Amino acid sequence: MKNILLLAALSAVMIGLCACSGNKLPSLSGDEAREAFASATYVCVTGKKKNSFASSDVDIDWAVAGRVKEKGIINVRYVYSIDGKKQCYVASPWFDRPPFDNPDGGETVAYYDMDKNCIGYMQEVYRSEKRIGDYFFFDAESNPKKYYIPRTDWTFQGAVIYDIDGNEAGHIDVRRAGNNWFCIRLFLDDGAAEELSELDRLAMLYETKLLVNIALRSEFYEIKGIGAGD
Repeated sequence: MKNILLLAALSAVMIGLCACSGNKLPSLSGDEAREAFASATYVCVTGKKKNSFASSDVDIDWAVAGRVKEKGIINVRYVYSIDGKKQCYVASPWFDRPPFDNPDGGETVAYYDMDKNCIGYMQEVYRSEKRIGDYFFFDAESNPKKYYIPRTDWTFQGAVIYDIDGNEAGHIDVRRAGNNWFCIRLFLDDGAAEELSELDRLAMLYETKLLVNIALRSEFYEIKGIGAGD
């Protein structure tokens, strides 16, 4: 068992090194790319410190499954494309209320197809009177999924993903990949990878990227190098 765990840990480090160091990965196209993104247990996107809105390949489990790009200044969108064709995007729904109105809900990140139809969302749900909630994932009919991220623990360094019973089911981390580059890495266990969609993955990357963008404005901003604390 120890050998299996060691091999798994080494594999995760090697995936991160390969995806975040610019090494060439095979590219997927069309439905194959989107399906692979939707079931990936590992996702990595990169960014440049002085360019918050740079686009990035979506590296997943030893392949490239399209690209993401930040667009907009006030109402920022995170757009996912395959073969140069836009597929969907995530954004904060400033003007769209239903189905987001929720007396126990706070900040929301919604998922849209390119016709602006809502196809799911991630929302902060308050579970106590302290009005500090956890981010849950919902389908287009507002049915919650069995995974969440505590808002207070989500920082520019990453977050931990839990199942409904409070067991760790994955994590997000941010790592330095050269002097001016960083990468955001998302790891999911098999159960979370099966239930959470590519849009849920996109929302997690988007929220982390927003936190990184805010942190980049601070002179005290520092992220760990690849391999540090893996």
